[in-house]
Amino acid sequence: MKNIISYLQQHSDDILSDIKTLVAAESPSMNKAAVDRCGDVLRALFAKRLGIDAEIDVQEHYGNHLKFTLGSGEDQTVVLGHFDTVWDEGELPMGEEDGKFYGPGILDMKAGLDCSRFGPHAR
Repeated sequence: MKNIISYLQQHSDDILSDIKTLVAAESPSMNKAAVDRCGDVLRALFAKRLGIDAEIDVQEHYGNHLKFTLGSGEDQTVVLGHFDTVWDEGELPMGEEDGKFYGPGILDMKAGLDCSRFGPHAR
């Protein structure tokens, strides 16, 4: 557990930066183009931090589904989540106040998908 806490503390600036990048990529559930753009941002973060890309399951009406595979065999890590939000673009501004960060998807679910937390030394 100490390794995880130490890793998170050492990489807190990267983690916050990645979360801000992902939250800034607004992704209203009913706006396929916006969700797909956010998916591209997520793919870029996974490529930058973990050196992996996603398999893309193209959707006709809603945002594409992404599958990232990290590891192989029994040593695979699964990250399951969504990156669309219920907020229309511009409806909920991103911001920081009193050391707290606000924005669309910050708790559900974009911060949970931040791949900088999954670095090789976080285990």
